[in-house]
Amino acid sequence: MNADELIAMVTAQAEEKAKSFESDKEVLFQDFVKKMQHDFPSFSKRTAVMQSPGAAEGISLPAGSADPPFIEAVKNKVVEMKKAAYVNEAREAFVRGLRDHSRIEILLKRPQLLRLDLTPDDGPWLGSKDAPVTIQAFIDFQCPSCKKASSTLKDLLVKQKGAIRIVARDFPLPSHPDATMAARAAACADDQDRYWDYHDLLFDNQRELDVASLRRYARQAGLDTVRFDRCLEDDSRRKEVEKDVTKAALAGINSTPGIIINGFYLSGTPSLTHLEEVITAIENGQTPLAEDVP
Repeated sequence: MNADELIAMVTAQAEEKAKSFESDKEVLFQDFVKKMQHDFPSFSKRTAVMQSPGAAEGISLPAGSADPPFIEAVKNKVVEMKKAAYVNEAREAFVRGLRDHSRIEILLKRPQLLRLDLTPDDGPWLGSKDAPVTIQAFIDFQCPSCKKASSTLKDLLVKQKGAIRIVARDFPLPSHPDATMAARAAACADDQDRYWDYHDLLFDNQRELDVASLRRYARQAGLDTVRFDRCLEDDSRRKEVEKDVTKAALAGINSTPGIIINGFYLSGTPSLTHLEEVITAIENGQTPLAEDVP
């Protein structure tokens, strides 16, 4: 059996097991609706009616009636998505199992981290102002990896209490059309000393970062909305964001998240363990290494 045949066999077995999701269609659909309402607040009012089986917007159906075609189509799509996710997970688990039972030896040495001399500005920060370790985080509010990295950095802050300072820097990517305006909005929240509250709201609502949503989050964060709206239109915030982008680009950063710990650059989304390892190396006067291969 060649590799393609082996994967085909594993896939077929997973697809057979995935058929059981069809009997859970209603439960999967309700879970899907609840998740959408949680992730996208503006979705709630439009879909609240879907929580009752057999109900469509503006339509009251007799008990026992079939769902309208569009709701039935959504339910079928949810089931297919669940099946596809299960099959993918089964294939990945199979490959991981092969790796775990194989003798793989990596002979390449871990490279040292590149050093970038980027002085942190007086931007929004968390932790201890006079901490011996300063972490600059170049972020894009539409970047899923930045959201993950932000969460990891907050975990690090709890474990390294008093020993680190985290400074937020802006690096909205051209591929994310709402990221620049989101960065400007966060700067406006910082004017009212609410940067981190607003920062968390943006990451919690990454798919809704249009201007109307940015203003809504300002209300949620308890900001002075008149002052916020005036700030959002202020050209100085655009220049402030562009200054961070220019500095990062000139230093060689071209992706997000871009994390710099006391001048040492980590690309990608580092694990909490690796961040702690880098800090320990710096404290011991050593040059930290890139993250080990998992």
